[in-house]
Amino acid sequence: RQNKSSECEALSVTIIVMSIETLSDLKTALDTCTAEWLETTGTGGFAFSTLPFINTRRYHGLLVAGEGPDDSRAVLLSRCDEVLHCNNESLALGSRLFETGCAPAGFQFVTSTERNIYPATTYKIPVAGGVITLTKSLLALHFQDTVLIRYQFHEVPEPVSLELQPFLALRNYNTLMTARNEGIRTSFSDGLLSAQSMSSGLAVYLSVAGGVFDERNEWHRNIYYPEEKARGYDYLEDLFLPGVITVPVIAGQELYLVVSHTAEELRKPVASWSLEWDAEVKRRVELIQQSDTTEPIQKLLLAAEQFLVCCEGCRLDLIAGYPWFTCWARDTMIALPGLCLATGWFSAAREILLHWNSALSEGMLPNRLGVGAVKYNTVDGTLWYVVACYQYIEASGDRDFLTEDLYRSLVSIVDWHCNGTRYGIIMDPVDGLLTAGSEETQLTWMDAFFDGKAITPRWGKAVEINALWFNVLSILKAFAEMRQDSENLRRFQTLAASVVESFVATFWLPEQGYLADVMQSDTLITHIRPNQLFALSLPFPLLNAEEAVSVLDLVKEQLLTPVGLRTLAPQESGYCPQYKGTLEQRDNAYHQGTVWPWLFSPYTRAVLRFKGEAGRQEVTELFSWALTLLDTGALGTVSEVFDADPPRSDAGCVAQAWSVAALLEIAAGLGHLAQYHRPVSKF
Repeated sequence: RQNKSSECEALSVTIIVMSIETLSDLKTALDTCTAEWLETTGTGGFAFSTLPFINTRRYHGLLVAGEGPDDSRAVLLSRCDEVLHCNNESLALGSRLFETGCAPAGFQFVTSTERNIYPATTYKIPVAGGVITLTKSLLALHFQDTVLIRYQFHEVPEPVSLELQPFLALRNYNTLMTARNEGIRTSFSDGLLSAQSMSSGLAVYLSVAGGVFDERNEWHRNIYYPEEKARGYDYLEDLFLPGVITVPVIAGQELYLVVSHTAEELRKPVASWSLEWDAEVKRRVELIQQSDTTEPIQKLLLAAEQFLVCCEGCRLDLIAGYPWFTCWARDTMIALPGLCLATGWFSAAREILLHWNSALSEGMLPNRLGVGAVKYNTVDGTLWYVVACYQYIEASGDRDFLTEDLYRSLVSIVDWHCNGTRYGIIMDPVDGLLTAGSEETQLTWMDAFFDGKAITPRWGKAVEINALWFNVLSILKAFAEMRQDSENLRRFQTLAASVVESFVATFWLPEQGYLADVMQSDTLITHIRPNQLFALSLPFPLLNAEEAVSVLDLVKEQLLTPVGLRTLAPQESGYCPQYKGTLEQRDNAYHQGTVWPWLFSPYTRAVLRFKGEAGRQEVTELFSWALTLLDTGALGTVSEVFDADPPRSDAGCVAQAWSVAALLEIAAGLGHLAQYHRPVSKF
């Protein structure tokens, strides 16, 4: 790794470059492919591939877009390979994987790859009379579902033409394309290539200035995706090549291939694309230079923005992860403090919270927003929402946010939970604790479910659900005081006091010095899990300092790793050291030991709260470990999960909102983002 300047140098941004030696063999190329890049459009769309542009997943594509950040998204343009024609030579730069090998093998011309403000790959191609060197870069335009692919020709000794080969998928991003008789309708006019699937109706549009089109209408079969095979899914795909676009090039030339979800975006003048590129780069640089932040914090700020998506015209939301997650209540509320409050993006937080409030039904938020039937199968998403509202007011000082309408909505949440709502979610009238679900449901964040069975059954009275319940009651008590609602003030105060007493009596294990995980009927499940941390880390803790330190010491010994916290202690039955294999195997490991980086957040919050200066030193050291996660998975962001045991490979979504949020929360807790905070007194 080395620092390198670029067109961003004038804007004083530090960027990181990954340089590699020539990829002389396929093994080296595939090893390099473990490092991926992700470009997002701010609408839920994205471009996603490996550093040398070798697709290894069904989700890789140069444009993945849809009607919103939901399951309507589709891989439109899978890849675009290049062939250079020079002195009667044809030199292929693309690399397509097959089970038998790679053809063509253009990776051999790669001399360096970069992931800084945007991904870029440089090629060096020997030809008669010298070498051709060029850089292929990619940039997604914000809120446009448009991707620019830029070719910069540095050395061109002889007249050269560039042949672009767009391989189309035009299929939902969770499926694979197979060659079909009905085909794909294409047309080319004035440098604009239009293509539409005659079965799905999905369309994509490509534009390149000065291009000449040669129709091919070819299916290229059995493209191989090794990552899908390793995950137990279908892994061979047929891609459609409508034709090739050929453009003459000279040294010093910049050529733009523009790819869009709609034709309207491509009707701009040719000269505007260079300006669009520069404007987007400048926008990103200004985003990370809001203040004097270090290079790792700048990376985190860029990563954070990727999860802010615009839905239904102009409404903001948070997407849970890329490439396959959508907008989930639980993920949104857990990630919001790190992504929007630690960064000072208060207006975004306000808009997101108010929108989710409009989705309340019977005191519950839906599990997720988007296409399909609305489901409310989450017990904690709504509770996290109340906590997020409180955290927003605390961070921003925006007390006007708590309007009478919002306050009444929050009160109704408590009313519904006291009297009972969906999935058997109800307060026990005897002890005041919240119980939820049955053996057939999975309502907490540990929600893996396979073949009709909850992998980690946590129905009943779960420890973190009741920590959240106590915090909801304490927050509503504070809000009632703000609204001068004396009747509800007394009610919430009484309920909260009852919950504290019952919580400690139910979950605290005095001899062991930690909190049990769940009470199911009369059976106390005492597995050592990280869920107990929320009794220490939420705004209103339930344990005293001595008890809290005991919990933290046990969690540090049994669950803490350099990449996050295990979901189950190694000595517990059912512990899974690795997260890999088929969907069933992965679901069985998902919360049975697998490490989640987002759990750094409750752990470090509690350590800073209860361990004083020693705790601050511990969190400082932990933060230095955590920052290395930005160099795994999709470079510059943080993956969803890691194996519980070494070598702790990353897995799941390559970019997870609450993973990035956790690192930003740690940064804020250590004062690295203090300039973004406008603290106000506690209620």
